[in-house]
This record gives sequence, structure tokens and C-alpha cells, in this order.
Amino acid sequence: MFAYYQRHYLDRSESRIDAAQADPGFDVITEIHFATQADYGAFLAKTSDPAMLAEIRADEANFLISDATRSLRMDSSS
Repeated sequence: MFAYYQRHYLDRSESRIDAAQADPGFDVITEIHFATQADYGAFLAKTSDPAMLAEIRADEANFLISDATRSLRMDSSS
């Protein structure tokens, strides 16, 4: 369903955030790319199914804090 995904981890060793700035509140950004709008629509439909969502939440409990997760839709077309 995904064309590909990438995870970008914060490198705090060379951060330009000084001590006076607030912590961003996250340590990774995951990009999920879809080949087509139809693939994205299929993803939304599948993940809105309560049974599928329960499976996803159970898996997420192993590696993230679901309540702190944010999702944003980005469009790279110009």
C-alpha cells in the first residue's frame, strides 16, 4: 500500500537548539509516501476500520506513545 516510508531521527548531538529553547517533544519523524491518491484513500479506509485500528494500536504500544502521535498530510506537488 505504501510506495515507501522513511524515518528521520533527531540527532541531538549536533542540535542547534540551545538550552533556552523548549524540547520539541518528539525524537523521530516518519514519512509515509503513497504512489497514488487512490492508494492514500485505501489506506484511510483500511485504518478507519475499528478491528484494523485495534491491531495498529496494539502494535504501536510496543514502540510509541499513541496519544502523543501527530499526523499531518503533506503535498509535494507544485
